[in-house]
Amino acid sequence: MVHSQIPGHRGVRAPRAGPVQRDGIGPELRRVLRRPQRELLSYGSSRSNDQGVLDQGESPHHNGGPGTPNWPSRVNSAKRSGKLPAGKDIKSGWAKGGYEIRLEDIPAWRLAVPDPVPVPERLTKPHSVVAALRDGKRTLNLTKPVLPRTLRLIQAIVAEAEHRGHTIRIVNQRTDRHGYEHAESEDHFIVTAQGHPCGVRITQLKERTDHVASAKELADAARDSWVRIPRFDHPLGNRLGIAVGGGFVHWQLQRSDTDTEPLEGKLPQILQEIDLRGAAAEAKRHADQEAARERRRQWDAAVHRARQDYAEAHRIRALEQQEHSWRRAAQLSEYLHAAQQRVETTHHAAQREAAQSWLRWIQGYVERLDPLNGEMRAPTIPDPRPSDLEPFLNGWSPYGP
Repeated sequence: MVHSQIPGHRGVRAPRAGPVQRDGIGPELRRVLRRPQRELLSYGSSRSNDQGVLDQGESPHHNGGPGTPNWPSRVNSAKRSGKLPAGKDIKSGWAKGGYEIRLEDIPAWRLAVPDPVPVPERLTKPHSVVAALRDGKRTLNLTKPVLPRTLRLIQAIVAEAEHRGHTIRIVNQRTDRHGYEHAESEDHFIVTAQGHPCGVRITQLKERTDHVASAKELADAARDSWVRIPRFDHPLGNRLGIAVGGGFVHWQLQRSDTDTEPLEGKLPQILQEIDLRGAAAEAKRHADQEAARERRRQWDAAVHRARQDYAEAHRIRALEQQEHSWRRAAQLSEYLHAAQQRVETTHHAAQREAAQSWLRWIQGYVERLDPLNGEMRAPTIPDPRPSDLEPFLNGWSPYGP
């Protein structure tokens, strides 16, 4: 064997192959995603179709594997760049065909600007839920300095929620079998939007402060080398957070005080989150009802077909049984004829009498066995049991959808 003729052998240049798309994307999209802050956005806005999906030829599915680009990192970088096309957002994630990148329209609720929610400066006429929380009927687990502001924030939320047609109640207490009371959930009160509950919980956030070592900690650290003195303490601060539970999350689970914006300015988004979750839960309820009705319709149709198939199978079995009985009667008739000829040759009177008696019974049995001797009509279909229909339901349960 001559090694110089082997492509790829050391010292021999292999034939140059065409471009190989090992990650499932074309060269243009590869160049775009190499600098996502600029090319990815322009590519998505100019090359996407009406549904926000990349054009054919530049597949939005990119296979993973060693040596492939870090698509999640590049997509996140494009999101942070602030250069998304107007009204568009990048959606990405692992799908069956690989990593999928697509542009979608921003939903209307993300573009809406909610009206501000007024927060009272004093609690002159607190809501019944606010009064119950103030009086300790539901423990808030907050320090005393933040309690007045917390109650005013709750008053603003419940007043605006009632104005929007929602109902509010405090979280109920339940008594266990040992006589101890427990709250039904970790939430402090429940806002029912369009018939669907959303729990609201107020939390007091911790702050990080420098830790001042005590004399005992210093002595322990000097004595034992494995003792480590913590650098920071995390006491409860004055910042608050409001979490909304239940339903499908649209914005986020919790909003908190920040250095740039207090919770008072985030109440509109909290109320909008409650509205969105109630509307989404109601839409899901209608969709589930419609799906249940459709499933019931399909089940009824399957049962109707199963009853027809069961009746047809019963008729076929009856026909086959009649045909079998008819052929059996014909065979026995032939035997009966041969037996009668044999009996006629018998000279012994007692034997002839016994044989003729037996032949009379055979003749009667053959006449009863032959279906042609009776009335010709379709068989009566019995009422099927669930187990009788199961073989004809093609996977459906005979007891219900």
